[in-house]
Amino acid sequence: MGNKKMKVDLVYKILEEIFCKEIPSEPPGKSEKLIQMIIHGQIILQHVHLYWYPSLSIDNFDYYKSFWTVISYPCLDSLFAKLDAYIGFLLISISSCGIVFCGFLSCFLFQWYKKKIPFILCRSLKVIIFLICHQYYLPVTISLCLLTKYSNSSLTTIEEYENNLPSSPIDYGLFGKIFGSVLLVFHLLFSLIYDYCSFNMDHGVALNDITSRITGSFDALFKLGTFINCILYITILRSNYISYLLIVLALHTIVLFKYVYYLPCYSEFMNFMKILVQGLLICIVLFFILGWLLNNASIIIVFSIILTPFMTILVRFLITFRLSKLPDPGALVSEKFLIFELSVRKNIIAGEMTEELVKFINKNYKTNKDKLNLVVQANYCREKMDKSMLGLMKISRTNHHGLNLPVNYQVYKCKETLQILNSKISDGLRLYKYLLEFRATKKGDLELCEDFLRLLDRILEKNTQLSLLKNIISETCINIKYINQQYTDLLKMVPDSIVVLDMYASLLVDIIGEQDRGKVLYNKKSGLGGKEYQTKKTYSMKIEETSCLLIVSGSISNMGKVIYANSNLLKFLTITEEAIRDCYLWQFIPKPFEKGHDEHMVNFIEKSNTHCIFRSTPLFLSNQNGYLVECYFNSECIGYEGEINFLSVIEPIKGRNREAAIISLYGEIYSHTEKLPEMLGAIEKSIEGRFLQEFLENMNFKELPVNCLWVTTVYNATTSKRLEIGLFIKEKIIGNTKIIAIYASCDREEIIKWKSRGVRLAGDMDERKHQSLIKAENDTTTEVNLNKTEKRDDNIKDRKFSDIEAEEIADDEGKKNPTSSSNTKKQTSLETKSLMSSLRALSIMKYLLLASVTTIIIYNIIILIYISNAISHANSLETLNDLGDLAYVTAQIALISRTIDTSIKSGTVPLYTLADLHDRVNSIKILQEILLKTYNEWSFCDYSKIVRQDEIPYWDYLNLPDIEHESLHSIIGLLIESANDFIAHIESNSTDYKSSLYFIIYNGIGISFRETRKAMVGLTECEHNRVIELNNVRTLLLIVAMVVSGFLASFLAVYILYSDRIINTLWESLQKKVHAGYYDFRQILLERLSQLHDQQNDYDEIDANLYKQYKPQKFYHSMRFIKRFIIFFIIAGVLYIVTSYVFYEHIHNYLYYRPTLMYAIISRRISLTELCFFSNEIEYQYTPFSLDKSFYEYNALADMKKSYKTALADLLKTKNTMRDPHVMSLMSKGLEEMIFQNIDQVPTFLSFGTYAAMAYLNFESQYISYDNKKDDAEFIQNYIEQMNTMTSQLKIVSNYCNSDSKHLINEQLDYLKYFIICFSIFIIMIYAFYYYPYLAKEQKVLKRLTQLIAVLPMKPSFVQCSDKESTRMNK
Repeated sequence: MGNKKMKVDLVYKILEEIFCKEIPSEPPGKSEKLIQMIIHGQIILQHVHLYWYPSLSIDNFDYYKSFWTVISYPCLDSLFAKLDAYIGFLLISISSCGIVFCGFLSCFLFQWYKKKIPFILCRSLKVIIFLICHQYYLPVTISLCLLTKYSNSSLTTIEEYENNLPSSPIDYGLFGKIFGSVLLVFHLLFSLIYDYCSFNMDHGVALNDITSRITGSFDALFKLGTFINCILYITILRSNYISYLLIVLALHTIVLFKYVYYLPCYSEFMNFMKILVQGLLICIVLFFILGWLLNNASIIIVFSIILTPFMTILVRFLITFRLSKLPDPGALVSEKFLIFELSVRKNIIAGEMTEELVKFINKNYKTNKDKLNLVVQANYCREKMDKSMLGLMKISRTNHHGLNLPVNYQVYKCKETLQILNSKISDGLRLYKYLLEFRATKKGDLELCEDFLRLLDRILEKNTQLSLLKNIISETCINIKYINQQYTDLLKMVPDSIVVLDMYASLLVDIIGEQDRGKVLYNKKSGLGGKEYQTKKTYSMKIEETSCLLIVSGSISNMGKVIYANSNLLKFLTITEEAIRDCYLWQFIPKPFEKGHDEHMVNFIEKSNTHCIFRSTPLFLSNQNGYLVECYFNSECIGYEGEINFLSVIEPIKGRNREAAIISLYGEIYSHTEKLPEMLGAIEKSIEGRFLQEFLENMNFKELPVNCLWVTTVYNATTSKRLEIGLFIKEKIIGNTKIIAIYASCDREEIIKWKSRGVRLAGDMDERKHQSLIKAENDTTTEVNLNKTEKRDDNIKDRKFSDIEAEEIADDEGKKNPTSSSNTKKQTSLETKSLMSSLRALSIMKYLLLASVTTIIIYNIIILIYISNAISHANSLETLNDLGDLAYVTAQIALISRTIDTSIKSGTVPLYTLADLHDRVNSIKILQEILLKTYNEWSFCDYSKIVRQDEIPYWDYLNLPDIEHESLHSIIGLLIESANDFIAHIESNSTDYKSSLYFIIYNGIGISFRETRKAMVGLTECEHNRVIELNNVRTLLLIVAMVVSGFLASFLAVYILYSDRIINTLWESLQKKVHAGYYDFRQILLERLSQLHDQQNDYDEIDANLYKQYKPQKFYHSMRFIKRFIIFFIIAGVLYIVTSYVFYEHIHNYLYYRPTLMYAIISRRISLTELCFFSNEIEYQYTPFSLDKSFYEYNALADMKKSYKTALADLLKTKNTMRDPHVMSLMSKGLEEMIFQNIDQVPTFLSFGTYAAMAYLNFESQYISYDNKKDDAEFIQNYIEQMNTMTSQLKIVSNYCNSDSKHLINEQLDYLKYFIICFSIFIIMIYAFYYYPYLAKEQKVLKRLTQLIAVLPMKPSFVQCSDKESTRMNK
């Protein structure tokens, strides 16, 4: 919780620095008001932009669109969009938010490291925040909303602007949507922060600061409503225009009501402007609603221009009406503070808070507990009453912690301002802070001594835990640094404090071992200047001062509990330090006034108009035994750091030969001093409850005459003598309390003094009037000097010396580490060498671990890049698709050309048309161009040479029976020429196309066609080989990475074992030095604990036999290091295994079987076309136009049935491939359903998937081929149509498979990327946040260990122990 509060305080401090505002020295003039009018006017015009859109469907709106566009230009997003520079404004908005974030982060770091925030940084941030979070809040919000809307969206234009800007420049995908949402929240947050923090709520500056106000909540409410408007503007404006306007109207109405009801600004002009903005916006919204309902755009603009000026009159009326309805403050005591404040605002600003109004404001706080109430009271005390300490007391009644951050910020700001101010002008606060610092320093001194004792015992213990020893060493060194800083701060506060100098000097000389600095302080304390201090200082706490210091709590839960009491007060009240810790102030208040004392303290805190309670007022206190003691009492209420406490400086009245008692008006004794009964002749030690008349003669009156002095005699039963005593009855008025005290004395001089003053005296004859409360110090903390001005001339030389030397000590302390130069001289060369070697060893461990982290990350990066490149290539497979399409189209051209030929020769209806042939020819032309363009993509494969080299055989009818050879690209060109020639002959009704048809058939589905099929198979094998090669490279990289990691691990292990001896050298030095001087140093510590801290000698001493038999313990540091580092390398091994055998294995399988799946689907499409061709030829084999008879010269095709079986065998191979589990793992659920289960909206034969449809068409083709009869033309036509449908569906399946499997592999690659990135970040984090800090901590422990070796004020060659222990050891 403490850390959270500290972080919140840092944030408040940063906000205070950023929004610090200089208050003008004069009331605002016309220029300030004109600036505010421009600012608010621009806000109005910006909001008008939200009430319409370019395509608003209202009659005649297009005529006025230019008007609304121009007045929307103050909304800068609209202006930039008009200039086609919207992306520029978006980037400005994003970068501005980034600058604010980075600037705030920089300020946080400055504060965290206790550095001053540069002035230019604060002012720059303030200006930027003003621009993007206030002046141009709306356009920036709209731009960020549009970024969120159009990122990862299908919308192509930005519909919010009329010039149809493309949305692509602001479409950043999913990242843009997330990033835009984060920026929106960040922008809203800082805008609210601006409204809550960028104003001054001090009424004292209301006349000069035009922007001052009681709260920023309503400005923040307006911003929040604007944010909602912007969200609705980009979401529902076009779809629900009237609903949108009604919501906007409701939001503005709520804000208007808040402004009118609370009137938050102190300036009437600013209240007028705030309300006018809301009123005008409401009017304009109403005009747009009216225009929509009446479907007339003219109404909107006419009403806006004509009726808007009347709003100024209405706003003035609303403000006047609201103020006239405010009742008297007394009637609003139970209302919210904002309403109550409005009723007394004029009185507060004018500084005319009467006592009655103060009661009302206190009662209002008691009712509502509104922290702003106390802020207003505190500011009023500072500005109007010139009582800043009273203001600090008021604001300290509450804290600035909790969830109400805006209010808590104002509390913090007020509290900090008053604390800084009072620290300069209040002696009481300075003393209070000093006492708190001294108490903390003394406590730290005690803890340091106890840490040293624990350290000594732990080091000499047998089998001490190394971790525990390291913790004690670290705590001890941290406390050394802390206590040095604390003593230095104390000396800066009170440079001439003898006690602090004595304590600090003895600590330096006896405990920390800094002899030189300690001697300087001793010399300063003794006033010997440069002379060395010769004798050792004993811890005598006797000093000359008589002042007693007391701090009691003012919190409600511990009201009056004693927080601090110095030893003088303990002696004065005859109580021990332990006993007073559980005491409350009322326990020291004399009877009968102790009852209800806490309530009086509460009333003082709540209702007092001063922080001072007593100023050198003579009072009685009751000591622990219940007896009265006399003193002069100085007390005031101190508010500091959110706490209220009472600080009292008490001066005992000494040297007066008198006794006293507090009595009633009738003589009843309530309480008395210790010796009063003896003086009155009573035998009892306590005479409380008895009457004074019982002990005195001639005092038989019922009521005692107050302020009277008389002399009488009393009989002393102990001495059997009569004693003449003087009695003086005095009435004292302390606050609202009347006290009757009686003073008794048998000293003639005392009585003569009373007589010389007359019978009726006004008061104590020796009362002194002190002018100042705080010029005192504790006998264990400070010197008291209440009359400093009288002694200034006598002590001026000493003061100059003291101040100068204190500054030198403080400056020296600020520059020095507890390991001072004198300590460094103490270190032996062996210790220094051991330290440097040990630090070097730990540094090398850090570097070796860093090298291991680097190796892991480099391996991950290389393997990821290599796999990504391989997948990028393997995932394309476009060449395989192109070759498949090429084989399919050439087969289709052969099939279509042959069916057209047979239809002409047989006189039947053609199964295909010339249009179908034209379509296939156009397709093959495109494929011919693609073949050359994509050559480089598969040039790694030997089969790619068919594209450019004359490797493919073909038949030419004119050169039969010779076989020609050409490249694939050339043969496609020849095929296109032959197809065009064939088409030309058919179109001209010519049958002289024999040579063209021969080329098409015997190459399109013959010899050239088979070479293309072989290239597809070869390309598939090449892709397999690439995947295998990728796997080999991956394995090689894995081996290299593991070898490097293993080498680093081995080297690290060897070096750890080597460094063990070096590190143990330091530990042995410490153990030997502690053992040598154990008793000597322990005695020094016990003396300090006893004499300075009143701690009894109850610290156990190590057994003498154990001390005598002690041997330095050897610690096995290497095992501790190895245990930790082996975890790191196990994690690295897990990374290698998971990367290789989980993620990569999936990717490898997918990459390997993807070409197989693609080839199977593409091949089925081609084989189906082949089956159709050969089935038809088998049907025609006994006709005059069969191929054997048509081309009797040379039929280059094999027997049709044999060719059919070959094609059928190729098709059946793909059937088995499709059922391979590895291949099926590449199919998504949708693809698997399309192949094996069902397809919607297709012919019946395809409804159960392409796999079943292929079996059906296979059966049909076999029926045609082997039924040994002439089939009907209709049956053949139906078969052809089904085949065409099937091939088309297979193309869809092929594309689906291509994209689906590609997505699946990319998904696995993404998983691998995420795993590698996350694991790399994890590795970096465990190094940065575990291993590096661990090794750095070990280095720090060694440095501290070496520091302790130098600090411990003992000599290895000298052992001193008590006589008792010497006797034991000698025995």
